[in-house]
Amino acid sequence: MYLALVLLGFLHGLVFLPVVLSMVGPPSRCIRVEKQDERPSVSSQP
Repeated sequence: MYLALVLLGFLHGLVFLPVVLSMVGPPSRCIRVEKQDERPSVSSQP
């Protein structure tokens, strides 16, 4: 009986609770950074 209670608490803390909080909680703070063209520009000035 105690093992079932420990396993239930383990699964609740490591699986169920983070999944629910990720769905209900605030949006993530990830900021997308767009890659700029890294090739140097070619100028036609002599």
